[in-house]
Amino acid sequence: MYRPRLSVIIASSGRPTLQRTLDSVNPQLREGDECLVSMNLDCPWGHAARNQLMRAARGDALMFIDDDDWYTPGALELVRARIRLHAWKVHLFRMRYRDGRLLWADPEVRDGNVSTQMVVTPPPLRAQWGDRYQGDLDFIRGLQAEFGEPCWHTPVIAEIGK
Repeated sequence: MYRPRLSVIIASSGRPTLQRTLDSVNPQLREGDECLVSMNLDCPWGHAARNQLMRAARGDALMFIDDDDWYTPGALELVRARIRLHAWKVHLFRMRYRDGRLLWADPEVRDGNVSTQMVVTPPPLRAQWGDRYQGDLDFIRGLQAEFGEPCWHTPVIAEIGK
């Protein structure tokens, strides 16, 4: 059975919550997976660090999480199962804020409805994180152009610490 290798990419500004993020990732990693972390204090929003780490990643699928957020238990296994069904598609899962609000609200790529923590993608050839606050939106739109419409999944894979 095909078992996709995951590359989890964390752009960190050195927040003390990084350890909690790592604690949510490391127990879920399997043989062949990797967790790539860039500590960069002069990288607005982490976008440049994510672009750099994507070039170094060796996984079949890339995932992204901020250093103040965390993956839910079983998130990476759920991701692997969905990738096995559609390996060369972009997958967008849900994430939950502390107040209980969920993103995505409806399956549409738009500002305020998509975010870094929900993206799972094959390694892109062209898509990059933009150099503005909405760089995640730019990246997801670039993935759409490269891979077509994403697969939308209702399970929550990430909790947002903000």
